[in-house]
Amino acid sequence: MIEQKNVEKYAFYQIDKKDYYQYLPTSKLEDVVYVSGMKSVCEKHFIEDDGHFIEIPTKETVFGVGEVVSSLDIVRRYYEGVSFFQHYDSETIEYLKENPNREWNLDGEGEATLGCYSSYIKVNHGEVPVQKSLQDIILGSSYWYVELHQEDGTVCYEKTVYNDKKYRGQNCQFYELVEIVEYELNGIQKKAIIRRENKKYPYKPVEMDSLDEIIDSSKGLISHQLSFNGFNTSPLYSFNTEDSASVFCAKKPLIANQNVVTVTGSGDAILDLFLNGVSKIIAFDTNAFTVFYAELKFIAAKQLSFQQFCLFFSSFNETIYRKLEPHLSVSTKKFWNELYSYCKIVDMPLKDAEKGGLFYPTASIFAGNDTMYNPNGYYTEENYARLQRQLQTKSLEDIQFVNCDLLELPKAANLSNCSYAYLSNIMDFMVGVDDMKVDNEKLVAFKEFILKRLYPSLKESSVIDLSYIKASWHNGIEAGYYEVYKESDGFQIEELSNGRDSILSFNSSVLEKEVGSQKS
Repeated sequence: MIEQKNVEKYAFYQIDKKDYYQYLPTSKLEDVVYVSGMKSVCEKHFIEDDGHFIEIPTKETVFGVGEVVSSLDIVRRYYEGVSFFQHYDSETIEYLKENPNREWNLDGEGEATLGCYSSYIKVNHGEVPVQKSLQDIILGSSYWYVELHQEDGTVCYEKTVYNDKKYRGQNCQFYELVEIVEYELNGIQKKAIIRRENKKYPYKPVEMDSLDEIIDSSKGLISHQLSFNGFNTSPLYSFNTEDSASVFCAKKPLIANQNVVTVTGSGDAILDLFLNGVSKIIAFDTNAFTVFYAELKFIAAKQLSFQQFCLFFSSFNETIYRKLEPHLSVSTKKFWNELYSYCKIVDMPLKDAEKGGLFYPTASIFAGNDTMYNPNGYYTEENYARLQRQLQTKSLEDIQFVNCDLLELPKAANLSNCSYAYLSNIMDFMVGVDDMKVDNEKLVAFKEFILKRLYPSLKESSVIDLSYIKASWHNGIEAGYYEVYKESDGFQIEELSNGRDSILSFNSSVLEKEVGSQKS
């Protein structure tokens, strides 16, 4: 059981750059006794442990002290008939006359106050202000915990976020919410309860909406308490691992001013598509995290300079995030706000380049020039400026995010106005390339999906880029693709401008040409 400590309140102020703490036995800031030279005052909270004082961080509000005058000044103004000094009674005036050199501070109405409350400062008839020297001040950290009471009488504690009353953990008889300060004293980690809610909550399973579940899953990845299992809650790619810029540049005559569909992924495909002039985008992904990341990246591209953009996505600097926060949708704002708060509580970075977590531990594209060989991607300073000009007329309404599997896409979204679809490397995982082999039956089944379900749901004469073939990844496996995806069926392999990779596409015009040549 963690011991509960009493919280003592002090008024903190400085005189000639020296710190003073005035003990407040009443816990009321208006009961501070004015001290000559006091210019401002704030409230500080402490608990005591073995002669040491542990400061409890609070939202600090500094109150300025009003005009400093002597008792003689107040009496003079009273007799001069200054209107707002006429409220003093005769007993107070007599006391002021008897103590002409005593200093007071006045608010705008002429009342003798600290400048932050409308009540009078106590005269105290010459009493010395109560002072208490605080030695060895230790700064603690304050958090909310769930205090779990088991049926056998044992008690345990679990840290919670934002005073979240939706307890989702182990079964218990009931639980209470307590505020605990954590600190280190003589090399020993300690905790003390400083506040408790006077309410007992009976345990019952909480029904979470999908956003709560997504946020909880992301916290599990950050803290490494959740292992990657399937794609629904998989880590994010910080940046694109494919040269989609080369793909979209080649497709620019087809996609300019058109509606398109793309896998969401890292959000880079969305930015590169807008860079190349698309009108609207349907972005789909089975990983629920990608929506929040892609939206954050889209807003960042609209609001930040190139240097700020690079800094933010390499460090997730919270100061920069707060500039983006007002522009985010409600759900995305909640997602990132809770993660920033959670990372502070568990003392883990939101982005861990070595251990991963919410993100795969991949190097940033801004770390070097290896992935900057293509001049058409948005991630060069010149093209970033072009992208921002394109985004001036774009908003989140121009992106429809769909959280679904590729096979569900034709039913999950209306694709009838889309003239182009980019499927990244989803096909690889569906046909077994991740196991360094290709299942021929799955290859044929995927081909049937493209021809009979996806293509008919798109705009007439549309193009589908169904597999990004990366030279360093496929290592000859793509030969199996060529045997099934033949040009006579409308498929073709296009070499990309980077000279290394290629794209497997379905183009109905290729099929029409093949049919026409057979007829002739």
